[in-house]
Amino acid sequence: MKEKVISILFLLVFGAAFLGAGIFLMREQKHLKEVCITEVLSTVIENKKRTVKRKKHKTSIKYTPVFEYDYNGKTYTFQSGISTNPPRFDEGEKVQIFLNPDDPNEVYVPEDGTTRTITYVVLMAVGGVILLAVPVKAFKK
Repeated sequence: MKEKVISILFLLVFGAAFLGAGIFLMREQKHLKEVCITEVLSTVIENKKRTVKRKKHKTSIKYTPVFEYDYNGKTYTFQSGISTNPPRFDEGEKVQIFLNPDDPNEVYVPEDGTTRTITYVVLMAVGGVILLAVPVKAFKK
């Protein structure tokens, strides 16, 4: 009985964590879309290379674009939160981005939106499935 309670609590905690993370991140993305209303043309100045360690000593390479843009006579840089392989953009490529006019360091990259949305939906789906397993586990004899 004690093990059953522990496993139910485990499922509740992890299900809620996944669901909560997905909801939190989706709301953050929505906030960026709402406040980043000034469109500017940026230049991809670098695709930062990073090595991601995988299981059994395997690694993969991911590239994160770094954008440079001017706003009100000042130059800013912004590193995307999305890394891919191959790189999504070529160095020197011009990309439309949106910034928050009250905080030009706060940026929304429309091309990041699809990848982020998929990630959030997957997190919420996993959380939902785990939470749906709780009643099954609870009433299973």
